[in-house]
Parts: sequence; structure tokens; C-alpha cells
Amino acid sequence: MSPVPTSVQPTEVANPERRKAPRGLTVMRERAERLRWRTVPRVRKPGPRREINLWLPVTPLLILLAPLLMLIMGIAVLLPRPFGVNPAMAMLGVGRVLMALSGTQVDVDTDGANVHLKIL
Repeated sequence: MSPVPTSVQPTEVANPERRKAPRGLTVMRERAERLRWRTVPRVRKPGPRREINLWLPVTPLLILLAPLLMLIMGIAVLLPRPFGVNPAMAMLGVGRVLMALSGTQVDVDTDGANVHLKIL
């Protein structure tokens, strides 16, 4: 280690000269103006609306959900009778709902885009 330089006195380092902070309401307002977040509303230029077409095929979805439905059917067999769940009818009910959605079209209009969802 190198020795402490002789030109620097320990009292000068330990007690640096403090500047007095300006006080008053005007100083606080100036500081607030400097630190204020400036929000500028973004103006959107009117342009062409985007057309988004989405297709959701039900048959692959039904095939993907089949193992889960079989698992639920196996658990439903063990449920007590007051619930009144027939596992086979529950599985058929879910399949019927998914097949009933076939041919459904959903249109969503927003400011920037038109979304068309077709369930096959």
C-alpha cells in the first residue's frame, strides 16, 4: 500500500465543505418542472384498416382434447352419485358443443383493424 499523500489533510476529507441548498417554494416548483414527465398525445394518422383473418379448425382441437376427456371420464367414474355425472354423457356433451361451433363466424371491428374469426 502506498502511504497517504502529505498534501491532503485527513480533516479536509472527513469534513467536506457543504453548500447550502436553496429553499423556497419557487425552487421547488422549478425542480418539479424539470423532473415532470412530459406526455405528448400521439396522433394517429388515419390510414388503411388492417384485415386479419383467423381460422380455428375444431376437428384437430377435438383430437387434441380427446386424451384429456378420457382422463376426466376416468375420474368422473369415481365421483359419488350426488354429482350425477355420467362420464360418457359428459364426453359426448363436450364433443357436441365443439361440433356445434362449426361454421361460426366472429367479426371484431377496432380502430386499427378488422378481425374475422372463422371456426371450421
